[in-house]
Amino acid sequence: MREKIGILFPTIDHSQRVYEFTMSAHRLLDQYSNVDIVSFYESINNPFIVQKFGSAHVSSMLSFNGTLIATDAKSARRISGVITSKRKVFYVMDLEWKTTPPLPYEFLAGVYRDPSLEVVARSESHAWALSNGFNINPPIVKDFNLELLCLKQNTSSQENIYTNNT
Repeated sequence: MREKIGILFPTIDHSQRVYEFTMSAHRLLDQYSNVDIVSFYESINNPFIVQKFGSAHVSSMLSFNGTLIATDAKSARRISGVITSKRKVFYVMDLEWKTTPPLPYEFLAGVYRDPSLEVVARSESHAWALSNGFNINPPIVKDFNLELLCLKQNTSSQENIYTNNT
């Protein structure tokens, strides 16, 4: 059976999150022949790295039936409404209440506590902040490791997961 992985980016651009996801996706595609990956976007701005997988406008996401990943709170809110996806993961890359301008606490609390989303932290410090700020205990997947995030383990078990740093 093919594993389908989709990620929603507000913009495919020159950002750290797009780069980290793309590199992790390339490693996953090199290792597994049964994986399909697509990046969904609201806008596209000259990506600086060639993707070895498809991209589609966010409107195509509404019929996606694999694992959907979001990396920011607004995208997480958006994927939570996609009823066709088998799994919805909010991979917390940034602590958005610390950004400028910060998102309102009430909005963030609603996203982080949404029962349709599996919240996963990118580091121990992010997990600690989410635990203290929103009373959740997210598992940890470092380095946007898609193999751990999507293939190796179901992160909803609330156990911490660590990548091999080799």
